[in-house]
Amino acid sequence: MRSTMPHQRLDPIEIARLLALTGHYSTRTAWQGISLLTERSSAWFHDGELRMRMPEPAHHDEPRELAPDARVLDGYERLLDAVLADHHYVPERTAVELSGGMDSSNVAMSLATRHGPVLSSGALIQEGAAGEQQKRRREAMIRYAGFQDTVLRAADYLPLDPRHAPRVQLGPHEEIYLAGHSRLLANWKADGVLWAAAGVGGDEMLSLPPEPHPPLVASDVPCWLTPNTFEALRDQESGIPPAPPISDSTLRALACGAPMYLRAGVWPLYPLADPVMWRFGQWLPFSWRRKKRLARVRLQRLGFDAEVTHPPLRENFHDVLHQALTRFAPAAIRSMLESGSPLIDGKFIDADELAAVAVRLERQQPTQHDSMVAHVLRLHHALT
Repeated sequence: MRSTMPHQRLDPIEIARLLALTGHYSTRTAWQGISLLTERSSAWFHDGELRMRMPEPAHHDEPRELAPDARVLDGYERLLDAVLADHHYVPERTAVELSGGMDSSNVAMSLATRHGPVLSSGALIQEGAAGEQQKRRREAMIRYAGFQDTVLRAADYLPLDPRHAPRVQLGPHEEIYLAGHSRLLANWKADGVLWAAAGVGGDEMLSLPPEPHPPLVASDVPCWLTPNTFEALRDQESGIPPAPPISDSTLRALACGAPMYLRAGVWPLYPLADPVMWRFGQWLPFSWRRKKRLARVRLQRLGFDAEVTHPPLRENFHDVLHQALTRFAPAAIRSMLESGSPLIDGKFIDADELAAVAVRLERQQPTQHDSMVAHVLRLHHALT
């Protein structure tokens, strides 16, 4: 059956951003005629026409020089505690997504300090040596906090696995690891959890100023993107609102994750995305932000060893995504090519190049950009 989504309704600039993973926080959505109401902006109808008013740019601060007696860790802990105190939640019905990363770990330890062992925790656990390291690091933090913990194997909820195909309509920006995270949320909800905290915003809070991006060239994008899509990327700055009070990448992360929580009936808490925390991060000298020194030293002060504060192995979803691509992507690509897609009808994607990706993945010979095909399939699913 052919797709019922006509490609003429799609916004070429936003579709190009989604396919090339060069997203921007903007008023644009995947569909023409549908706009996003960005933070602090307003919208109203007048004479049958939708009008939008953009806010003034938010003020952003520069790093400050520390006083000789400055107690940075004390300030960080007090500020994070105050932000948590400003949120409404019931500790006994609250969980924390404790992956073991620096951001979620710091949020979890602050919640433990505030409330003791009454919260729940959970995570998707990786495979192999990195997964064993993740287990040890999490176990050390759970012993400290006394959380009631729930874990799921990430390999049991691979992206693109048809057994875990979402049964609800998805937005084009939602994450590809939806199945495992949704199962974790469902388990929490069954146990009475109504709030869940995560470390979203921590990367940006302790980030260094970005380097200027060089002009985009064709080799920067996957071979299956058509010249039309590459040309649309030249206008990808279109529709970007004035500077927000936190980073635009944090706002995109919130838009990506929050729908999953809300569908599960769980209210997300993102304390590190609070503008107060963002401003504190901007004030910090680079020496406290580089390699997340602030977050690591704070865990050191709580008594955790070097494996917790400076894990030697990277813990990410790279292996999980590789399994998903080699096991499920070829069939998903061929199904997409057979049934039709607005991405192909609209000449955003070259069907022959996409078919070649399926062959490479079957042979387990992916090229540099082939992992990005998972996002193509996610977008196709969302649009159809």
